[in-house]
Amino acid sequence: MKSVNVWWLAKVVIGVVWFGSGVELQAQRLTWLGTLPGYDNSGASGVSADGSVVVGGAASDRGDQHAFRWTALGGMEDLGTFGGYWSGASGVSADGSVVVGWIRDASGYRAFRWTASGGMQDLGTLGGVESEARGVSADGSVVVGWAGNASGFYRAFRWTASGGMQDLGTLPGGYASGAFGVSADGSVVVGRAENANGDWRAFRWTALIGMEDLGTLPGGYASEAFGVSANGSVVVGWARNASYEFRAFRWTALGGMEDLGTLPGGYASEAFGVSADGSVVVGRANNANGDWRAFRWTASGGMEDLNITYADLLTNGSVLREANAISPDGRYIVGGGMNEATGSMEAFLLDTRRETTEPRHLSWLGTLGGGQSEASGISANGSVVVGQSDIGIGGSITHAFRWTQAGGMEDLGTLGGAWSAAYGVSVDGSVVVGWAQNASGDWRAFRWTASGGMQDLGTLGGDESEARGVSADGSVVVGWAETVSIEGRAFRWTPSGGMQDLGTLGGNRSEARGVSADGSVVVGGARNASGDWRAFRWTASGGMQDLGTLGGDESEARGVSADGSVVVGKAQNASGAWRAFRWTASGGMQDLGTLPGSYASEARGVSADGSVVVGEIRRAFRWTVSGGMEDLKTTYAHLLTDGSELLYAYAISPDGRYIVGWGINAATGRYEAYLLDAERTTTAVESRGREGGLQGELRIFPMPSAGAATLRFVSEQVGPVILEVVDVLGRVVFRWSGQVERVGVQSLGVSLGGLSSGRYQVRLRLPGQQVLTAPLVVVR
Repeated sequence: MKSVNVWWLAKVVIGVVWFGSGVELQAQRLTWLGTLPGYDNSGASGVSADGSVVVGGAASDRGDQHAFRWTALGGMEDLGTFGGYWSGASGVSADGSVVVGWIRDASGYRAFRWTASGGMQDLGTLGGVESEARGVSADGSVVVGWAGNASGFYRAFRWTASGGMQDLGTLPGGYASGAFGVSADGSVVVGRAENANGDWRAFRWTALIGMEDLGTLPGGYASEAFGVSANGSVVVGWARNASYEFRAFRWTALGGMEDLGTLPGGYASEAFGVSADGSVVVGRANNANGDWRAFRWTASGGMEDLNITYADLLTNGSVLREANAISPDGRYIVGGGMNEATGSMEAFLLDTRRETTEPRHLSWLGTLGGGQSEASGISANGSVVVGQSDIGIGGSITHAFRWTQAGGMEDLGTLGGAWSAAYGVSVDGSVVVGWAQNASGDWRAFRWTASGGMQDLGTLGGDESEARGVSADGSVVVGWAETVSIEGRAFRWTPSGGMQDLGTLGGNRSEARGVSADGSVVVGGARNASGDWRAFRWTASGGMQDLGTLGGDESEARGVSADGSVVVGKAQNASGAWRAFRWTASGGMQDLGTLPGSYASEARGVSADGSVVVGEIRRAFRWTVSGGMEDLKTTYAHLLTDGSELLYAYAISPDGRYIVGWGINAATGRYEAYLLDAERTTTAVESRGREGGLQGELRIFPMPSAGAATLRFVSEQVGPVILEVVDVLGRVVFRWSGQVERVGVQSLGVSLGGLSSGRYQVRLRLPGQQVLTAPLVVVR
């Protein structure tokens, strides 16, 4: 059967009323992972994106060691030695399916790549005898490490299935190098390399620039890099300072190498891992007694001893000695420490998240190496964000990006030119649209997929075009394109029909900005016969409809609800000021007002049902029928304690939960794209009156689901519960049994890592033999 993890999120007591706004839903947890049979201790070196898979090594007092892969359901699995004596696992892919590391046999060390289906694969060398794999990309396709060459020197390598093992060279004048970390997409490699003086220096390698010396701390002479953010812009490791002390560092192109300090009274520290967005760093540092302690560093909180922060999880005197890796979202930390319950050094998994009724998270998405980024589109479940970012080359050149929590910010490239930008994404995140420069320097509308890359959608006879919106399933694209007479016209594109000219309102130009979920309704702006720019709504049967203004001359539509009935954008009022509007056929154009102190506003996006609108006035806002216009900076001030600001809100997920745009990230000093999870999670204790809507129902969210889903239901009895997932052929692909300990509303978390994309049915047998069913759709 498939591997699916299940956990209770809350057990709710009937009749207990919740009084506060910060009730815990899922407690923080420390899990000691034990060791392999016959072995005495263990240590963890990598963790999957959802924390369900941990890898590392288990050792014995005899001196031998075996690589392991741990899961909550299966425990610690021995990966073997591929015929050798020893082995160790160094890294794991985002989904936990690919493990990399080393084995040792009579001839020395050899790098391996492991999968469940293929077992351990020897990655070879660079012509020498030995090699060792130390890092792996998010999808498991790129492996990095070190290998001996024919001259007997160790060199950093980058391995792919198609290209084999590539020697990354050294710094000028040096002989040796080694790679220890790689970006999510495999394009940026970090590690250490010798310089002409024979000193180790931290390096950052890309195919375009080659190996870059990251320097040292002032007065120091050596450094090594161990971790890198998802997009490759943040590097962490250690460097010597002027006092010859080891210090953890965090490097960026703009800020250079930053000393992260030590724990109070300590003198040394080393950084080993970093979150996808580069904001959270983990490693080890010594305290005033000279003892190594696991640490976590953030710009706002500095360096904290995990033993102090999570002292309530270490009541038996156990100690977290070092933190070796962190999940992309910063939630899970793994490493090694002393488990006093067993008296052994053991690998640990620390879940740092404490769910409350407050909004879940504000994520700053970083950049592609430059100083600015902005987000323009969001998938239905918030897992994929698209937009544009400076790439740090050639001034302010931007590239389209696709961001995921596991993989970070992925550069989608161009059509042969220098520039690109993404504006829209399908509900499942698989199709991205925008514009990109071709080899001739013209802007062209594109449609991107992982399998097909960037597709040029052409024009209406002219040179340039731009895609601005996409239907829910990714099959209909809208935007503008030049005609033979070099006039820009709104278009609607489909694979079968190509690019269709939607006309104008009597003038010479039009642009499409948004499209309904099924692709039948298109909105945007067009010139009328008087030359004024007007918001329009287009359908195949009705053509282009002028939506009017708020008393002024001009308007423009920017977004449309899923069914096409609600249109949002900006329009001039009688005073000539631009105001955000919400239009319906029955109510016409409604002025949504402004924030206090402002005279203008602009609506950019709208939820599927048309009830929630987002936009900006150099202050991101959200508007609802019941609450009016609210400043997101004020509403979510508790997430902006470091002085960061949300300036623009460009898009909102269909359910209104996720908002994306850009603002000021005070931690980096940059204008950055953000992802705001605005949902208030269910409290841990609810009153009887809130159960009625769940009685006799099984609800699953989000739908469709990707990495995990939550099941909510009411149980009127305590006792055993059985969960089954059934595929379309009626086969039970997963079965789990547990216990309802208290009656009332229940929440059950299910990790879907073992299920393929498709439709399933979930069956839940409750105490008393009541059976609840609900459909489940899994997308990858």
